[in-house]
Amino acid sequence: MEIHDLVSTHLPMAVVASVVIALFNIYTGEITTITHLVIDFLLHILAIFVGFVVFDTIWHKLFTENGA
Repeated sequence: MEIHDLVSTHLPMAVVASVVIALFNIYTGEITTITHLVIDFLLHILAIFVGFVVFDTIWHKLFTENGA
């Protein structure tokens, strides 16, 4: 898979998941400042995106090598 395909596939899901996590943190009162919100939001996007890419790469490699 090319980088463009990975970004266009997984980045929107990472952004949506990060928005949900940020809204939950605001609702529970864990986040009170805008700086903390932005940093938390960006770190969640990065972590979720990297997780999706790693999982997708391993999944693709596992099932294309075995022919399944």
